[in-house]
Amino acid sequence: MIASPGAVPGAVAGCLAVLAWAHANLTLTFGNVPWSDIGLLVIGMPLLGAAVAWLLGGRHPSAVSRRPLE
Repeated sequence: MIASPGAVPGAVAGCLAVLAWAHANLTLTFGNVPWSDIGLLVIGMPLLGAAVAWLLGGRHPSAVSRRPLE
């Protein structure tokens, strides 16, 4: 879930940039936005990354690699 802190503010910053750029004609600008695709990118991609990292990540060793100090 490390991608979420980057994906959400990035999407918000992109929307704010478009708001600042096209403030005179917001209905035309935001009328045909594929919100489902943006939601998929903001929510789905971090979840997919977390799932792939969990599947491909290493496992803890079954035995301690060094002897404990006495």
